[in-house]
Amino acid sequence: MPERSTLVLGPSGVGKTALIASVNHASRMHRAVEDGLDVIIKGRNDETNTLFSQMHLLLEQGSVPFQGTSQIIDYHFWSKVIVPKTGLWGSLSGMFGSKYQEFKNDVFFTDSPGGATFPGDDGEIDYVVMGEYRARLTDRLKTASGVIICADASELNCPDENRGRVGGKFSAWLNQIFSQAAPKLSAGNPDPILSAERVYVCLNKCDLWALNGLYKANAQEAVEALDPLQFCHELLGRDFLRTIEAWFKPKTQVAFGFSSVYGFIDGGINARLIGAIQSKNGLRVEDIESWKPYQTLDPFVFLCSGLTLGQNIRICNAEDLRILRDE
Repeated sequence: MPERSTLVLGPSGVGKTALIASVNHASRMHRAVEDGLDVIIKGRNDETNTLFSQMHLLLEQGSVPFQGTSQIIDYHFWSKVIVPKTGLWGSLSGMFGSKYQEFKNDVFFTDSPGGATFPGDDGEIDYVVMGEYRARLTDRLKTASGVIICADASELNCPDENRGRVGGKFSAWLNQIFSQAAPKLSAGNPDPILSAERVYVCLNKCDLWALNGLYKANAQEAVEALDPLQFCHELLGRDFLRTIEAWFKPKTQVAFGFSSVYGFIDGGINARLIGAIQSKNGLRVEDIESWKPYQTLDPFVFLCSGLTLGQNIRICNAEDLRILRDE
């Protein structure tokens, strides 16, 4: 059983389910080199294995086999990161044992109907479901060593009324969840701080942000020119950074990074894959081979090992967020 555990959080519609569904494929696309690291993903329950296979069907059949969440579903998988040992320790290990170091991590993601996340988003809210959903989240948060918080990067420049849909709602909701999960104030525990050692803010749908900004041909370059921390500040506001700073220890590592389930092709939007899926005419081999998710593995690698695969990922301590939000 892995010693570390990670919980995935975020409002409905930001791509959490697609992110989870893509990691198995992303791990297979990732090829370790002798001086690099390897990533292994393995589903731990039937729901997760079904989700992994459904994402595969999405590519084969050109249609989305899961049409949103109609009930609370607990997904569970573990990730393993294998890293070569370096220096003298690596040399000695090679002589007397394994020259690789392994990190393991349990990942939990509770999916729910949209109304269970943000009351008011949907016309009808099942308050019983909402209460059960929050109870499961807070129970996991009490012992989680890592948290992944997902947001929709494309909301910053989307051309319709959904712009800024999350914003302050997101921070208020996180404060409620964190306050329920944190240890209660007492003489022996004066600070109600969550125990997680690492937090990853995953800015999903960065390719859609690029497309909205008319960066179709040079989408990846446009994304990688951004500072993900500054982008998060603009997208979610000061209250979000204040929430992270308030509920985690000062030295908790907080990473900010972009991701795209569809990824890029030749630096641009993966129009080949997206177009083939939307046409529902089936996919050719080259369409499937073009599917290379962008930085969808990084949240899980970072929470597991503290390492990253991508280059455009900003890491700081929770206490450092005060400087940015006070500017």
